[in-house]
Amino acid sequence: RQSRNAAHGLNRCLCACAPAMNESEALANAELGENMEEWVAHTQNTLGCLISKPRMLPDRLRKPPFRFLFDVAFEVARQTGFGVAELFGGELVEKPVAPSTRDDKVSFLEGWTAAVAAALGEQAPDLAYVSAQYMVCGAHPEWTNFLLQCTAAAAWPDFVEAPVSPAALQAAVADAVGGVEEAAVAEAQATDEAQAAIEAQAAAAAQAAAAAQAAAAAQAA
Repeated sequence: RQSRNAAHGLNRCLCACAPAMNESEALANAELGENMEEWVAHTQNTLGCLISKPRMLPDRLRKPPFRFLFDVAFEVARQTGFGVAELFGGELVEKPVAPSTRDDKVSFLEGWTAAVAAALGEQAPDLAYVSAQYMVCGAHPEWTNFLLQCTAAAAWPDFVEAPVSPAALQAAVADAVGGVEEAAVAEAQATDEAQAAIEAQAAAAAQAAAAAQAAAAAQAA
């Protein structure tokens, strides 16, 4: 059953790359265009291709509410069995009751993160930086999306690779920016050195011309 569900999810991903949207949702996503964050798009293109509900809409992914996250975990467990034991006591009911207190929500999110980390191991070491305290209040959504992307990799390991973490992406961007800045500094330095050489040549030419004029004047005298 799990393999059939996984294959069904992959087929949806290859055919549509995302669950069907109504017209207003499609227009909203089209208006976002190039302004959509990379981590939002990556979640849509991984987990969003494998489950049809809840929908991976940009507004939800930018500040994921707890009920949305709970429904995601439940749907993944329903389709693949991943997290049933760790998050739902080994049994799925038709209408699960989500944790209601802050402490219970944090505990659920911590258990989810731990289950994904155990499944992926060294493939996603930066899961250690995912904070349930931040997730429960909607802070640092790029890390919550990282957990969602890692969940797709853990639940559908044959179809989804572990993602690059926000920290690794930030470091790569910093390295790229640093490289550009170093190149700009080197170029500016080379320009200054070339300008100094030109000025030195001009000064030498002026001195030679002055010396020639002086010699000519002395000879004429």
